[in-house]
Amino acid sequence: QGNQTWLVPALGGPAKPFLNAGVNPVWSPDGRRLAYSEAAPDRGEPILMADAHGGNPQQFHAGPPGTHHHYLAWSRYSPHLYFTNPLPPNDIWRIPVTGGDAERLTHHQSRVTHATPIDERTLLYTALAEDGSGSWLYGMDLAARVPHRLNVGVEHYLSLSADETGRRLVATVANPSGTL
Repeated sequence: QGNQTWLVPALGGPAKPFLNAGVNPVWSPDGRRLAYSEAAPDRGEPILMADAHGGNPQQFHAGPPGTHHHYLAWSRYSPHLYFTNPLPPNDIWRIPVTGGDAERLTHHQSRVTHATPIDERTLLYTALAEDGSGSWLYGMDLAARVPHRLNVGVEHYLSLSADETGRRLVATVANPSGTL
């Protein structure tokens, strides 16, 4: 009900309520902490940090009223938490997990999702092209900050994730077709 998140055992068993007001939860790479956002855009949709069981939540970041924070992702390679603001300026941002200011990484000004750090220098994500087509797969060298579209063809990338090594990716791909 509402924005409640449930915990489901990977090997089966009943689902249990986990976070009463949390959405998009992600565990830290070491499994000791949890980050999630609260669906409260009137309060800048705060990102909270909690222990691995969802206890002792502390506000970590909040934007101005009307802000949203989606697609949270921990980096295994640097001390950062990545997120996407799906409203203008609709881009990928990151914050040091020790706290501080959010840093804007992309400047697409279009739908950007699924920030996926795969090593200490490389960020993969999905985004619309400047002409509004896509959703395409992009890569960015975090030092140079220059995005590059990585795919050609008609496939639209809807989601993206990497394993703990950054060597295996899984994506949801759509192959749209049109007729007159």
